[in-house]
Amino acid sequence: MFPIGLSADIEKAFLQIGIAPDDRDYLRFFYPNNERETYRHSRVVFGVTSSPFILRASIEHLLDHAPHDYADMVRKLKPSFYADNCLISVNNVIEEKHFIETAQKMSRA
Repeated sequence: MFPIGLSADIEKAFLQIGIAPDDRDYLRFFYPNNERETYRHSRVVFGVTSSPFILRASIEHLLDHAPHDYADMVRKLKPSFYADNCLISVNNVIEEKHFIETAQKMSRA
């Protein structure tokens, strides 16, 4: 544990993960006033039992397939996530700035 704590949140994390077209039938729903028309979710639904697992598996997949240049960052990030939140600590302000800049570059890679 280091003296500077950092916290980050993946904005709308579940909605950023798409559902394969073949699997969308498992996420069908209809509006009560029109039961004849059926809709299908195309994104991971918040509140579904499997959603946290899908989110965690997606984060693991992205970290496992990150460019090799980010190996140190991946090593730090892997144990730092809980759902869509990341908690990590660093030694000083210089490390903080480097961590934030690297994480932002990595998220765009």
